Amino acid sequence: MDAFLEDNASFVMFSGEHLAVLICVVLLSVVLPLFARRRLNAKQQLHLGRGMSVLISGTLVAWSGVALSMGHYDWTDDLPIHLCYGLSLFLPVFAWKPGLRTHEVLFYWILSGTLQANLTPRLHESFPHYDFIYYWVTHSGILIYAIYTTVTQRLYPTRRGILRAFAWINVYAAAIFVINSLAGTNYLYLREKPETASLLDFFGPWPWYILVTEIAALLLFGLCYLPFAFIKRSS
Repeated sequence: MDAFLEDNASFVMFSGEHLAVLICVVLLSVVLPLFARRRLNAKQQLHLGRGMSVLISGTLVAWSGVALSMGHYDWTDDLPIHLCYGLSLFLPVFAWKPGLRTHEVLFYWILSGTLQANLTPRLHESFPHYDFIYYWVTHSGILIYAIYTTVTQRLYPTRRGILRAFAWINVYAAAIFVINSLAGTNYLYLREKPETASLLDFFGPWPWYILVTEIAALLLFGLCYLPFAFIKRSS
């Protein structure tokens, strides 16, 4: 319990621990959908997806409770309105009856948005600290969920969905910008870059890195669509 609660500040990016997590994410993203397609019926596949969403959302709620009880909750940074955390919290809403239009927006957001969060995590604590568990269950869990639901429910993203996802992410960012301006916060890193190393470090100073991020997001959405474009052509 002490190891679970006490800060250790020993997480190192691209360490063996980090690489082990990334390998597990890749394996689960491949093995879980294949297992479900071969071994589970349609109802069981849907129930498993719902269970994953509840686990991810419940982990966020549980972390918030632990952080509040420990006095570690920072209202200027820990509210679930960063993209990955917001998606994690409300994932059961989308998972209960997944539909193409909603899911393809989630798919583009999650696969593009979690790339930085998985490769350059904003994380200080290593396993078994509750921050470590919470971070990876939410940031990697939604990635595994998005791939799982796409495969098992056959909700294949469309080219038109790229523009829909891009439009909605800008609406979301505009709302967060207003919150940041009123509260002096930095959600979505719209006011400054995170203090830890990230891909944003290569995108120039503020506000130019925001414009570069917009372009990068659109390009990443397109890359996420490429496998489905090839499938459509071959079929």
